[in-house]
Amino acid sequence: MASMPYKDFISSPPFTFVVGPDEKEHTIHSALVASQSASLDALINGGMKESIERRVVWKDVDDESFIRFSQYVYTGDYEAAKPSKREAVVIASPLMTSTSPSSLFGKKGRGFGAAEHVTMTKRRLLYDKFQALYPLPSPTAVPSSEASAMHDYTDVFLGHAQMYVFADYHGIEPLQVLALGKLRQILTSFTVRVESYNDITQLVRYTFEHTVDKKEQGDRLRSLVCLYAACRVEDLWKDTEFRDFASTSPDLSVQLITAMLDRLD
Repeated sequence: MASMPYKDFISSPPFTFVVGPDEKEHTIHSALVASQSASLDALINGGMKESIERRVVWKDVDDESFIRFSQYVYTGDYEAAKPSKREAVVIASPLMTSTSPSSLFGKKGRGFGAAEHVTMTKRRLLYDKFQALYPLPSPTAVPSSEASAMHDYTDVFLGHAQMYVFADYHGIEPLQVLALGKLRQILTSFTVRVESYNDITQLVRYTFEHTVDKKEQGDRLRSLVCLYAACRVEDLWKDTEFRDFASTSPDLSVQLITAMLDRLD
């Protein structure tokens, strides 16, 4: 949220957003919206039809994403989506079906030959690189291993990805970074299990279907998700939908292989 004296935004006229296919109406103080980015300032104060009527229709923005945006505008933060309960889940042995950070990388230098130690160290370094991205000022709740199995986190992952895409489109840099940090944090603690392969696959699919390759600059959501996938590729490759999407998305294939090169000797 851009810093603004309370008296400056509270006295500003309301601006109405008509959101989603159901055309739900939301009203926000116009000065707060305008302070978020140059493009939103042009929407609010640019003298076009929308700014004159104090009303805009955003049919391509889903209602939940807009609510998170409005929460961010007023508070500087937003609440993540809640995971949904999986249907008829039988939790198998964690040793056979799950990969947590500790089980994937183990303790450095313990129980490996020289070659294996080098490989594990490179995998560890790649994961450490992922963990260090977009640090948040304060930690948020993260899922346990059992929660990853019993609950579907697709909506949680997609909620952060959608917030990033929204912020990217409207040029709201702090919101982009916040969404990336929240996504990175929950992925860091998420235990990848057979039951949850598809949660990650849907995140990967959404990322590459709703962002574009920015060439030299690169897209930060793509980079974050690909780095995570490179760390977890042994698990994700077991998911048929992930393999199928990788085979039809050259952008994903190239970026995933590029990220995986750091794991090679």
